[in-house]
Amino acid sequence: MFKIQLFFFKVIFTIFKIGHPFGIMRWASKETYIEIYEKGLNNNYPEIDNYEDKLKKKIDINWLNKLALKTQVVIKKSSINYQHGRILYAELCNYIRNNSIKNIIILETGTARGFSSVCMSKAITDCKLDGEINTIDILPNNKKIYWNSISDIDGKKTRLELLQSWKEYTNRIIFHTGNSVKVLKKLNLKRVNFAFLDGSHNKKKLEIEFDWVMERQLKGDIVIFDDYDPYNFREIYDFVENLEKQKTYQIVKLFSDKNRGYAIAYKF
Repeated sequence: MFKIQLFFFKVIFTIFKIGHPFGIMRWASKETYIEIYEKGLNNNYPEIDNYEDKLKKKIDINWLNKLALKTQVVIKKSSINYQHGRILYAELCNYIRNNSIKNIIILETGTARGFSSVCMSKAITDCKLDGEINTIDILPNNKKIYWNSISDIDGKKTRLELLQSWKEYTNRIIFHTGNSVKVLKKLNLKRVNFAFLDGSHNKKKLEIEFDWVMERQLKGDIVIFDDYDPYNFREIYDFVENLEKQKTYQIVKLFSDKNRGYAIAYKF
């Protein structure tokens, strides 16, 4: 069933992708999204569990699941996996706990539906700190579109409308629309304490994004890479492996499953 839907909507996407990145109609019924969501709840992630235990910081799992239902449960070939939300929350809380700062600046590439940004914003809120999250994506922020999400059931929405239930967290998120390389040239940030790079899976663009961040980081600052995977995202995997050899950052690697890895880089 899902394979047929994917084929059909790939055709729709190809024809109408300009201004409508996820097509011009709903992808599936509410029941289909719920089915995918409930199936995902049965999965176990022991390595991520151990990681949270080590950092002694865990996100409210019910809160996370509710956010994921709107922003991570989609129609696609691979299984639903949003454990990066747990990693971002725990790592960011740990960073804040170990650094005497009054304000934190975060950069993200690859906003998508806003899941990661909201998770990081919750970490800032829960740690009672001030800060801002600058997030970049080519997907429009203020245009009503379908998002391949359960939120589509009652019509097109802007990203902020999609995230309406989490308004207390989106208030500190600055959404930038466009190509990350072009946006970064105009983005005036002197410091980036924490970054999540999950936009382009092209090595050249990733290098540009990373170099921009590295120039604005100090010892102990963090960059997290999603999709550290030698099989499906070889360019990201190779970039992280080369970075580790340069010994400018300490690299910690985590896996939620065999096809989903993450690399956490701490600046020396």
